[in-house]
Amino acid sequence: MEVLSVKKLLHQVSAINRTQEKLNLLSGAEFNVFKILGLHANEVRTHSAFLGELLNPRGCHGLKSRFLELFLETLKIDDFDAEKATVTIEKYAGPIDENYLEGGRIDIYLKGKYNQLIFIENKIHANDQRNQLARYHQYESRARLIYLTLDGTSPSEWSTGRLGPEQYLLCSYRVEISHWLKKCHKEAAAYPTVRETISQYLNLISSLVGDVPDNFMKEEVKRLLLHDQANIESAAYLAEMLQEVKAETIALLNSEFYERWCKVFKGDLCPLDNYTITFSKQANYFGFTANKGEATQVCRDKPLIPFAEIAKQVHPKFKNNDWWLGWKNFIKSPSFESLPLETLFHMANSDEARSQLIEEIIGEAKPHYTEFKKLVAAYKRTKMR
Repeated sequence: MEVLSVKKLLHQVSAINRTQEKLNLLSGAEFNVFKILGLHANEVRTHSAFLGELLNPRGCHGLKSRFLELFLETLKIDDFDAEKATVTIEKYAGPIDENYLEGGRIDIYLKGKYNQLIFIENKIHANDQRNQLARYHQYESRARLIYLTLDGTSPSEWSTGRLGPEQYLLCSYRVEISHWLKKCHKEAAAYPTVRETISQYLNLISSLVGDVPDNFMKEEVKRLLLHDQANIESAAYLAEMLQEVKAETIALLNSEFYERWCKVFKGDLCPLDNYTITFSKQANYFGFTANKGEATQVCRDKPLIPFAEIAKQVHPKFKNNDWWLGWKNFIKSPSFESLPLETLFHMANSDEARSQLIEEIIGEAKPHYTEFKKLVAAYKRTKMR
């Protein structure tokens, strides 16, 4: 692979991109209310809320069940009566039990005229939760489960439990949702406010999935690749390097985050005979855990019960199982794989940006750690009396 060929391709693409930016500025294509308000990646407040409103026959769009009918048509669902359907966002399915077999919140809950049910699990950047799809199936086995992601990614076994792939439908923003919204945009021709809002949302989806909303840049880059074998080879090499840079940046973030975490949250939180209580993190959640020598599934041992109760006092969302005295999800997830590429590459080139992100995550966990220590100290003083 010749360096000059790669540099030439990058220079040509950069020139096309600058032209596209000028065209976007002249056309106002960069003006997007979702991005301006910082709501572009918010699953509940933006995506579930917006999709749910369009799917709702009583939604303020005024087109009754037409958008829902187009959605069913796009996904080839023919056993759902849309006319008097109801839509609920964040439908409460009960508390999550200790074994993660029941409970949770269903992102978009659709109930048809004859009690047909569709549950949509909406994933933008969030990770799968334990037995998430399995719990929704347990809540109502008749419901059709739809797993919606940016690119149609399959759910992990962590989410599906014992569900087979035939028990849920994969759906993506890139393909099915984009196709559906284009149909909705056409249907809303006589409703200018609805039409233009759908257009802005389509633009937002294009940016999230990495599509170019305007054909100029896309067609020009295609032309570059199709008319020069060296450019094809250079593009393949760049794609490979892109993945390497991403992996290296994620590894760097994980390493620096782990080092900082160990410095801030170190030591045994409450010396007990045979037990050690620590403040830990795993995947996208954190909390208080304990071990007894090599054994780690001890958090329900009798001597630790008071400390599990203290964890619940620290924050009502802390949950308990054999491994954890209390755990909860990060709001700003330290699962760095979910960060947009643009953010990751900014992190790769800025020590300050990485440090700021890590401190924000540490800052979210720190009050829980401090409160637990304070309550443990109060508990010990009480026991000494």
